[in-house]
This record gives sequence, C-alpha cells and structure tokens, in this order.
Amino acid sequence: MKTYSIYLIALFLFLPVLLWSQPKWQKIVTVEDVCKAYPDQMKTMLDQFNLDYKGMEKVKQAYQKNDLQLACIELLNYYKTGNTAEYLRKTQPAISSKTNALADTILKNVFVVQNVRGQVPYGPDGHRDWYYKGPNNDREWAWLSNRHSQLLEVFNTYIETGNPKYAKYIDLFLRDFIIKSMPYPAEKGSESIWRGLEVAARVKVWSQIFYGLLNNENISPATQILMLSSLPDHAHYNRNFHAGNNWLTMEISALATVATNFPEYKDAPEWLDYSIKTITESMKGQVYPDGVQTELTSHYHNVALANFELFKEICDRANKPLPDFFNKTIESMYGYIAHAVRPNGFRILNNDGDRGSDRDLIITSAKKFNHPEWEYIATNGKSGLKPRTGPSYFFPGQVS
Repeated sequence: MKTYSIYLIALFLFLPVLLWSQPKWQKIVTVEDVCKAYPDQMKTMLDQFNLDYKGMEKVKQAYQKNDLQLACIELLNYYKTGNTAEYLRKTQPAISSKTNALADTILKNVFVVQNVRGQVPYGPDGHRDWYYKGPNNDREWAWLSNRHSQLLEVFNTYIETGNPKYAKYIDLFLRDFIIKSMPYPAEKGSESIWRGLEVAARVKVWSQIFYGLLNNENISPATQILMLSSLPDHAHYNRNFHAGNNWLTMEISALATVATNFPEYKDAPEWLDYSIKTITESMKGQVYPDGVQTELTSHYHNVALANFELFKEICDRANKPLPDFFNKTIESMYGYIAHAVRPNGFRILNNDGDRGSDRDLIITSAKKFNHPEWEYIATNGKSGLKPRTGPSYFFPGQVS
C-alpha cells in the first residue's frame, strides 16, 4: 500500500510535466492558434497582400471587419481553390508505408552537408538549433543546412511514396524554422538564417512545398499561414540586400520566383520589374562577349548560367519578354562550356572550380540550341557533327 501511494504521489507531481513537455510552438496548428500567438505578424502579413486582387474578395471583407482569423482562413481558401502557380500543384499520392533510407536519416535531423554528416540538436525551447555548425564547427555547414535542400529531399520522397511521416516532418520542420527565425531583422546578415544565398534557396524550395502540399491533410493551416507570412520577408531581403555576380543571379532569380509564384503580394509587380532590370544589367557586366563568366571559374560559370536560365523560365511563364541579348548570352555561355570540356566530359579546374562532368549538360544544350558540333565534342565524335574549327579554341574575353 505504501509503494502504491508513492507511485500516486510521483504521478501527481510529474503529470503536469508530461502534459506540458511538448514545446508551445508545436501546439500551434490551426489558423486560430497562429492568430492568437502572433496577431501582429498576421496583420503585417495581410497588409502585404493586394486585397483587391481578383479572387481575394472574401479575404478583404473579413479583414475590413477586423476579423483576423477569418481573413487568414479565407486567404488559405483562396490558394487552395485557385490556380496560381499551377505548374507546382501536385496530385497527392496514395497513402503507403514505403520508405526511403536517405529521407529516414533526415527525419532523425541528420543532415549530410558537403559529405559531412551531422545531427542538428534541439535547444531548451524545443526548437532545432538552426545555428548549429556541424561536427566540425564549420559555418559553411550551418549556411548550407539552412538552404533546406534536405527538406526538398523529404518532399520528393513523400510524393514518391505517399508515406504520411514525410509530410508530417515537413510540417513540423517548417513551423519550427519560421517561428524560431522571427522576427525578421530586415538588415543584411552573414549568419546562418538570414544570409542572401540561404534566403534565395529557401524561396525556391518553399514554393514547391507550399503548392505541392497545399491540400494535404498532414500540413497544418498554421504552417501554411506562417509560410505566407515569411515569404515577403525573404523577398524583401533579396530585393534590398542582394550581392553581385553569381550571388546576384541566385538571389534575384529567387526574388522573381516569389513575385511570379505569389503575384497577390502588393510588391510583386515591383519585385519582378526590379528583378528583370537588375539581372539584365548584371549579365552585361558579369559575362564577357565570348560567353565566359567574369569570375573565370568553371563551377561558378555554371551556377550563373543555371540561374540565368531559371530566370528566363520564370519570365516565360509570366509572359514577361527579355531582351534578345539575354537569350544569346545564355547560348554563348553554353558554347564556352562545350569548347572548354575535357575529353572525359569533366570541366576544367580553373581558379575556384569544382570537378564535375558537363557532358550531359552540353549534349542537352546542343539539341536545345541546334549545335550538333557541341555534341560531337562532348561525345568524342560518337554523335553530332564534327566542328569546322578547332580543336583548340581561344577566349579573348579572359585576357586582361
């Protein structure tokens, strides 16, 4: 009897701890929850939308009546029943118990960054430590882990398998990150959360996740609203604090991503116009007339090229024409890659270049731009058309 009493006393003492052991932020799952917890942030979010945008009538009516919760509900309804960014919307997979080893590793908060494996710890507040620098105390590890490429891996695994645990992880991950990252500092930073490249990368990942899982029951309304509240901050950062050269191509293409995937934001038209003007001017100064990116680094050349192409795709979807020289420059940048490739298909290691194969990239671009001689070079003559020039090539733009 005495032992039983001791158990009852222990249960009585520790039951409140057990009931409240879940961090408070994890309990924010509904629109009502998020409006009660962060009313100022939700009002700021709604102020950043163009409530006169077609289809937003109910959002505007609720907001004018000072019904913050209903306005947020109607905002989500607008996206869930609308057709914005149709190219990103996905049919939800059938539920299954299929798994993926890499994704399961990520679910344990074990991220592999530049071949270095590290497990992100939790802090006393129950949030992951988004400033964690990995097992080697390397700031590069912290930066790269905040680009959320690991989250895209989990997203793709969910679409492939339909296992709910992957979608649930995405929901908790994003809620954790966005709440922990508040408030937005609105200044240029160099730490792991608010730095240009990380901000830019997240925008591209989040766009896919927001629309790809928009009507998924495993993604809480609170997480969706928090994403909509954070995206304008990401756009503001890339609009006002972007860098130059290849960084600029990544950051400005991210700004255009928000502007076109979420045209309902008040500033979206200005973001897109600024993006076009800025990246066009940058291309003029960033790429030599012979098609070589001015940093003279094979890897960064490809990074800039990929983002120039991404920007063109964004503008094509938005029916925003780009100058002719923009498309011609992209073609000439591919021309440089084709003529500088090694016989084994790998790129040259000039300056800060990384070793990697460009063969598939060259073959794809050869067909896209109708240059069979590029294919001939990349395949060592197995296919394509033998060039009339070469085999040596000189790029005068690199000579100072």
